[in-house]
Amino acid sequence: MQQTLLNKSIVLSQNLPLSQPQLPENKIDFSLPELPSNVPESLPDIEIPPNPLNDFQIPTVETPNKTEPLKDFKDKQYWSSYCNQAVLGDDPATALQACDRAITLQPKKANLWANRSKILLDLKQYTEALAAADHTLQLQPKHSLGLTYRSMALTGLGQYHAAIDASETALRHDSYWSNGSPALAWHNQGLSLFKLEKYQLAANAYSRAFTIAPEDSLILARKCQVLSALGKQEQAIDTCQEAIKIDRNWGKFSPAIAWNFRGLALARSDRQDAAILAYDRALHYEPHNPITWTYQGIALHELDKHREALNSYQQAIALKPDFSLALVNRCQIYNQLKQYQTAVTNCQEALAGDGFWGELGATQAWNQLSIALNNLGQYQEALIALNRAVGFEPDNAEAWNNRGVTLWYLEQYPEAIASFERAIDLDPEDPSPWHNMGRVYRSEKQYIEALSAYDRALAIDAENTEGWVNRSVIAWYLQDYSQALEDLNTALDLDPELFVAWYNQGNVLIAQARYSEAISAYERAIALKQKNPQVWAAKGFALKMTGNISEAAAACAMATKLNRGKPFDKYCTLY
Repeated sequence: MQQTLLNKSIVLSQNLPLSQPQLPENKIDFSLPELPSNVPESLPDIEIPPNPLNDFQIPTVETPNKTEPLKDFKDKQYWSSYCNQAVLGDDPATALQACDRAITLQPKKANLWANRSKILLDLKQYTEALAAADHTLQLQPKHSLGLTYRSMALTGLGQYHAAIDASETALRHDSYWSNGSPALAWHNQGLSLFKLEKYQLAANAYSRAFTIAPEDSLILARKCQVLSALGKQEQAIDTCQEAIKIDRNWGKFSPAIAWNFRGLALARSDRQDAAILAYDRALHYEPHNPITWTYQGIALHELDKHREALNSYQQAIALKPDFSLALVNRCQIYNQLKQYQTAVTNCQEALAGDGFWGELGATQAWNQLSIALNNLGQYQEALIALNRAVGFEPDNAEAWNNRGVTLWYLEQYPEAIASFERAIDLDPEDPSPWHNMGRVYRSEKQYIEALSAYDRALAIDAENTEGWVNRSVIAWYLQDYSQALEDLNTALDLDPELFVAWYNQGNVLIAQARYSEAISAYERAIALKQKNPQVWAAKGFALKMTGNISEAAAACAMATKLNRGKPFDKYCTLY
């Protein structure tokens, strides 16, 4: 979905217009974060069986109340059993109190420390969880479940290599799993490898986990995510569908995670309608998930359903007002709707938000902010934004290309060329920097260099109509009218309703004194834009040159009317 996002008025001699510079639009294509903000980061719960003392009943009077501190028993067996039970529940605060009391009474019992580590993992208190796991290992160095919890805590802290080492040690010892299993270690190893973008190794780890736990839907959902990152979208879709079909052992998650990843794989397969339906299913399970609303908005955006996309983004922002990911996407839509001041506001709010960007980071917000500022004529502010963008991400080709356009607006031509060259180095397959470089060379009247730049752009994308039109302009400047007409005909073969090509064709024919043919070209242009005064004036001039004075006068009168009463003296002074 390409769109001219910048509107700079360019007036060339002989009224031959040049197509406007184009900033690449580039939709935000983040992979769905595997940790939605409203869902606790947790792997499947460890299956700990009920109290092994089957005939031991916890007295009702002593059942802890969620709003009150636990009562102070000194029964070791009671608190140990209570800790094992509470770790399975939905109240981690109460579970933590129970396990802390049990540890006070039995400080050298490794399984209690392991339970404490798991509870702290559920609470996302990773430093404390790591300490509890380490204490487990001090008591029992080959405690595989403790090593696995250590790996999970390290993953939460972003120490992925260390996390992988811990999970591998757990699998190597393969002992003291309590009521866990090696599947948990493989699962967390997959998470860490995914974070390190070692997607094939992550997929292998999830496969090992699923072999051990073949009814674990969450493992399959994670594998689906990795397969999508590998570009294996059909396999990803099938794997997510299998997870949904099994529908067991989601841990702290729900089937929404599989529907979300399935939606992402469908979107990456350019099946946006199916992706939207998948996100709808995810929202059935988790209607308050701002990430799902945002990704649904992105899919709608890809279908040019801007209003529906805005509604999805609004739902996300209503749930999380500082959600950067939704705000930057909303900024982009307002840019496309040419509501530039509103776009500026949304991009600024995104930059001041929670900092959750998906894959592309804050660079996308600075890019979109620069587009809005450029369209508002605030070129220095746009340049500042783009300097921030390339500062955050020096290898972002889009930002360098946009920076070059902004410098072109500021008539800083050598600096603009340098930015385009940097963009080309980073992404040689993108024709946009070559097109924009051609525009800069044209501004400097370096027509041979401009022609070469357009040739390079069209070698990459021969179906770019703007490129052919702009190349024809350079040929016209070089008075190579036959080549100019050939380029315009190529553009019209690609798009027979391209107004600027018909208008420019008329201008080139005028230069060749082929006035009757020019009139036909102008009429085709007028059929496409009936209220354009310039083409009416040009038609009047051509009619004058063929001796059709009355028709010329009528065309010039229409041009004057459409031009708010201001006549085109250059063309119509004889009437």
